[in-house]
Amino acid sequence: MEEEKKQVVVGYYMSPDGQVIPLLADAKYYPNGVPESPLLMPESGKPFPSIQQNPMPQAQQSPLMTASLSGAAPQMPSVRPVPPSSPSNTKKQEKNLENVVGRNLMGILASILVFIGMILFATVAYEAFSKTARMFSIYAVSGVLLVIGLVGMRKNRNAFYLSLAGCGVGAVYISLFLTYGYFELINGIVLYILLALWSVVVFFLGGKGSLLFKTIGQSGVLISAFYGTVMQFMEMKSPALLSFTLVLMFYYIAVTVFYLLMDRTNGYKANLPFLIMDFVGAVVLVAAAVNIRNEIQLPVQIALTGIILAYTLFLLFLYQQRIMKFEMTADSSLGWTIIVFVQAVFAALTIFLLIPKGEQDNKWIRGCAAMVQYAALWWLTEYKARKDWGRVVSLGVIYLFFWMYSDSFGILSDLLGIGMFALIFLIMGFFKKDKLYFAFGCVSNGIYVVFHNSLFHNGLSHKGYPAAYSLFSVLFVLLILFFLLYSDRIYHAAFKWSAYVMLQIFLFRMVGILAEHTVLSRAVWINIVYLVSAVLCILATHSPFCKDWLGRDQKEKDTQIALGVLNIILMLWSCLVLELTNGEIFHILTLLAFLALCCQNIMPMVRHYGKSLGVGFYIGIKLTIFVHSALYSYQLESYVVTLACLFVALLFITFGFLKSYKPIRLYGLILSLYSIFKLVLVDVTYHSTLSRALTIMGCGVMAFMISFVYNKISRKLEETGAEAETETKAE
Repeated sequence: MEEEKKQVVVGYYMSPDGQVIPLLADAKYYPNGVPESPLLMPESGKPFPSIQQNPMPQAQQSPLMTASLSGAAPQMPSVRPVPPSSPSNTKKQEKNLENVVGRNLMGILASILVFIGMILFATVAYEAFSKTARMFSIYAVSGVLLVIGLVGMRKNRNAFYLSLAGCGVGAVYISLFLTYGYFELINGIVLYILLALWSVVVFFLGGKGSLLFKTIGQSGVLISAFYGTVMQFMEMKSPALLSFTLVLMFYYIAVTVFYLLMDRTNGYKANLPFLIMDFVGAVVLVAAAVNIRNEIQLPVQIALTGIILAYTLFLLFLYQQRIMKFEMTADSSLGWTIIVFVQAVFAALTIFLLIPKGEQDNKWIRGCAAMVQYAALWWLTEYKARKDWGRVVSLGVIYLFFWMYSDSFGILSDLLGIGMFALIFLIMGFFKKDKLYFAFGCVSNGIYVVFHNSLFHNGLSHKGYPAAYSLFSVLFVLLILFFLLYSDRIYHAAFKWSAYVMLQIFLFRMVGILAEHTVLSRAVWINIVYLVSAVLCILATHSPFCKDWLGRDQKEKDTQIALGVLNIILMLWSCLVLELTNGEIFHILTLLAFLALCCQNIMPMVRHYGKSLGVGFYIGIKLTIFVHSALYSYQLESYVVTLACLFVALLFITFGFLKSYKPIRLYGLILSLYSIFKLVLVDVTYHSTLSRALTIMGCGVMAFMISFVYNKISRKLEETGAEAETETKAE
């Protein structure tokens, strides 16, 4: 401890992680005392000075300092590190921003200005010269700019020499264009061979890390493609034009792929701008191919389409590898979603423009081309993709474009249509244990059940293959339920009850199909399908279907709600079915099914929700609708129906008192008031004083009975409550 008290701070040591740590030494090495400013003190905002710049003589350095100067880790007691000052980070950011603007942006701007100057120079300033002299002068000026820039870059790689070299590179591009278009000394094929060679040379001129030269090279390639497409539109259609177009496409794709493969940097800044430029070039290539579409045969059209789409898929593959693989952020997911949507639209337009619609054979070809493209895009999205919202949206976009081409396969589309995707995605979801795939399969199944053939034929009645439609609809629903029963990983209540809803919709649609292909009338089939639907709904509500298939002991709230909504829909359908005249047997069966639908979920709702006001009113409304519809189906007078509703209201009030169920009492009271007013003001026609008196007297008797029930039972309840209170006090 004595030795530690005699130690003094003589300097500072910079650790590898950036922390500044004090250097301690024995006081005996400093007989004259330590200077006021300790040696090696870092000044705020300046880089930490090198240890070798220590002015202290070697003889006066402590063993601790000697160890630190030699690179060995100094042995020091525990001290509190001093963090480096923050202004250095700010200056570094300012310096980086300054480099981006001053070195790269200004260099590109200078190149553009020189491009314009070279064009003006070639077309205006030297009109007195011959074509050959003007051409050589352009190349000479371009070469001088390039050489001066490259030589200067070797000595001092500053913004001025970079811009000068970039101007020279752009000037050579312009010179080649002028040699072809203005001086007409070379043809188009030679031009693009020279442009390809020059683009490769440009990539290596500034080094692989030069953003300026890479940008100029990519821009030159894009401008070359655009220029060649414009020249192509100006030429007459001929076999030579086809050769020129193929050379143009090969040049653009080969050079851009070369740039992408040679430059392997990762991140947004290094890849996204050039991805956009290459994609714009792909659009230009589509325009060039469309211009000669009518002059070439179908196999060539298919080949051109495949080449362009394969090229854009390759661009997306590199985008995913170099950005999404390293940028694990929400922005990368958003960028991928946008680019997938753009690619999907681009593919649809490319196939539509390059492959004529024509006959059914062409429809098959277009459909197959689209399926291959979107299947590849699907695989690319799933390739090492994170399971986040971006994946869901991207796959959803591709799925929608799959659907667009589901009618392109002749008899297969007539039989299955989007049902093809229902089968594929359901199986994929089951074996991959992926709920997203299974959801796509359920959606495809729903679209198939609801819209198959309705989208491609007039009316809702199924035409073409009703047996196949019926078979596959039932098969898909059973397949969903089977997979849910045997896979815990994909099970969800929404899948289960949605399958049941699809089955019910299928039954609705079967009415038209059966009426069209059997001897029974449509009204009879409506009755039969209604009875089947009612029985299925009751069985589903009171069977293990309504329970959780994972726990197998609790009822699922979502499934109960879905079945409750379907129950209401079937009740409303019952009101229409009762209007049909299919004989007394069907009428009685319909009434029984209607009553069963009204009563079948009353007790479960009471047990589950208790004495809720909404449940009480729901039960009362259901039973009132049944009574009202049943009596009207026998064509009884309106006042008879209203009197029956008044009697039902009295029953509700009595039951509510007996079971202490307040909600149903309140509903009965409201229904009684409504029935009395409707009976007095609407239903009864007053042709005589006697009828008016009898009606009003009858309503009065009903009101008196309701009043009697309220008073009699409520008094008993009060007495019972008073006795219970007295017993409690006595205890």
